[in-house]
Amino acid sequence: MKRYLYDFWNAVDLTSYILLILALTVRHSIEGYPYTIARRLFALSLLIMYIRFLQLFLMNRRLGPTLIMIKEMPSYHDAIFCVVSSQLKDLLYFLVIASIVIVGTGTYYHANLYPNHINLVGTGSWSTWHIWKILYYPYWQLYGEPFNEFLEVQDQPNCTSNRSLYETNSEVERCAEKDPTVPVVAAAYMLISNLLLVNLVIAMFSYTFDSVMANSEMLWRFERYTVITNYEGKVPSPLNIIIRPFQLMNCARQRFKRCKCDPADDPEKGTNFL
Repeated sequence: MKRYLYDFWNAVDLTSYILLILALTVRHSIEGYPYTIARRLFALSLLIMYIRFLQLFLMNRRLGPTLIMIKEMPSYHDAIFCVVSSQLKDLLYFLVIASIVIVGTGTYYHANLYPNHINLVGTGSWSTWHIWKILYYPYWQLYGEPFNEFLEVQDQPNCTSNRSLYETNSEVERCAEKDPTVPVVAAAYMLISNLLLVNLVIAMFSYTFDSVMANSEMLWRFERYTVITNYEGKVPSPLNIIIRPFQLMNCARQRFKRCKCDPADDPEKGTNFL
């Protein structure tokens, strides 16, 4: 099982199947429910299945190396190299650094725009928790969205300053209090995040791109061979529904015979067994 999950595409397959089974279970087990959760699980499973379809592009000489760069490629073949650095791994390193900065900046926003705010969870459902607001604004500022109206406390029509009202009713928003230091911190944060952090991850991607392109022909041939061997013994759908039970029975019979035989009794059988 560990060897099976070691392959990226097998892990994608397993994830999509698990989500599909969960969606079917939720869809048919809960009656009178609006099926919102089941619909989301179905959509997520379909999205992952579309990603699984990208494996076919590994056969292409130009698109193959590009796909290798955006996934972790374990190459355990002695003729190639041990591990190829991937852009996905570079992105994860960037996200670790960016997440710390995002949480710190969002906490500063919330502490000064909503002072004395004790309950960050709220009384409603998880989607109305106040903690999401801490992460929402600095995250989208990472992509260049300034949110000047929010930072400078402008245009707040649907809110209240009555503490007892917004603390007891999760649907009522609390009015923010203007703080002159918040736009200053936001300007410094956007300067650092957009110029320093984003350029850092671009530089990391460039290094990965150069490393992979230097061995693109070798990597493409290896991945192409892997895809061909994976589909060599597979039966196309829907014929696999008919043939698969016979294959399982044959596999079980072979394993049963192998368990009954003793390789030590016959040297020739022992050699074949090994």
